[in-house]
Amino acid sequence: MNEYSSVMISPDEAAAIAAEHYGITAVATALPGEIDFNFKLETGTNSYLLKISRPGFEKTATQFQEALLHFLEDKEVCTPRSIKNKAGQSSFEILDREGNPRLVRILTWIEG
Repeated sequence: MNEYSSVMISPDEAAAIAAEHYGITAVATALPGEIDFNFKLETGTNSYLLKISRPGFEKTATQFQEALLHFLEDKEVCTPRSIKNKAGQSSFEILDREGNPRLVRILTWIEG
């Protein structure tokens, strides 16, 4: 197994994470991403963006991204909104199948 295969998240795994932690039952489609593994979640009525970090993610970078999105939300700029998980968190860590921590976030989907 190569390095990428050992860290990649499959669409089925992404859908399971969304269901377990957010109560969102959806079909997950992989999207390109430089840092995170990104998935479009489609429920039939709504779409979301699921972001799962790679192992060894830099917390300060993701915290900056979250703070920037919240700042823009407060200014009423058209930007994706954070969706809170069942525990009320806008982002949280899970352990992947190798025991590596991953940061998980779901944002609203904006077409375009």
